[in-house]
Amino acid sequence: MFAHLSTALASVAGPGSSPYVDPTAGGILLQVVLGGITGILVLVRLSWRRLVAPFRRKRKATPANPEVDSPRGS
Repeated sequence: MFAHLSTALASVAGPGSSPYVDPTAGGILLQVVLGGITGILVLVRLSWRRLVAPFRRKRKATPANPEVDSPRGS
């Protein structure tokens, strides 16, 4: 994956640029990519119920249980 990313960045940079990416720049690029993926996963996890809610089946309403509704000893 890193080789593909560095090749893509080198091809975008222009014809006179070198395809070499030093370890510091490579580490920063890796952190940016991993941070973005982690951020997306956290966002999906936090909003999962809202994302899935339109696709869920609605539960049928259950009739009220008179034993639960009335106080004991009545």
